[in-house]
Amino acid sequence: MTKRKSEQDLVVPGSASVVRTLMDHDLVDEYRLLVFPSCSVRGLALPDGIAPIDLEVVSAERSGAATLVTYRRARPVR
Repeated sequence: MTKRKSEQDLVVPGSASVVRTLMDHDLVDEYRLLVFPSCSVRGLALPDGIAPIDLEVVSAERSGAATLVTYRRARPVR
């Protein structure tokens, strides 16, 4: 498989199936999550077949009642 670099961002708003496919092929460079605060009795687990990945916070900023958090894949420690 050949990976092509592009100067344009591909933004996938709210489509878990497309994001999962991109993750499966290691094509996601950055995650931008708009987080709305809420209380829950228990958290949600990752769906079956999705392996956890290490991410690092690049930025976090307030956006109305939410927070826009940007993550990138963590670089391996050498």
